[in-house]
Amino acid sequence: MKKIFFSIVLLLFSACTDQTNQKDSRQQKCCTIPCISKLGYFQFFDDQNQYLGGVRNNLDKLKFEGFLTLKDSKTDIILFQTALIKDNLFSSPERERNLLIPYLNSTIKILVQIESKKFKPYSEEFLLPVQEKKVCCDTCPTIEQTIQIRLKRK
Repeated sequence: MKKIFFSIVLLLFSACTDQTNQKDSRQQKCCTIPCISKLGYFQFFDDQNQYLGGVRNNLDKLKFEGFLTLKDSKTDIILFQTALIKDNLFSSPERERNLLIPYLNSTIKILVQIESKKFKPYSEEFLLPVQEKKVCCDTCPTIEQTIQIRLKRK
């Protein structure tokens, strides 16, 4: 029986806070942003770490529901929560876009919860650093850290 690995890649989570006049070689504006990395796409691997395909192919087969929650690491106050959905598109509401600014150079707690008919329930918290990055692009997939989750069959 194959083991399925579920991997969440965290993506850029904040708007630019400091637009500069600098431009990169492609004449795109540079800015400084606080980020964990990028909230974004799922990958599925079998026990030999072979790529099984994209989200649209596998989520229907795995049939799971889940949530990704960002919390203050000291108070456990929920800062942001989103469902892990089939098309796997995350967008942060405008009012949430700069929520990481107060957490620069500290950590933020990320809670991942997954429930499925085929797999045992999964819940785990991760502490990840919030760092400032200079980016020179419109949307930069700067990957900071990948959380890999192994779902165990029931």
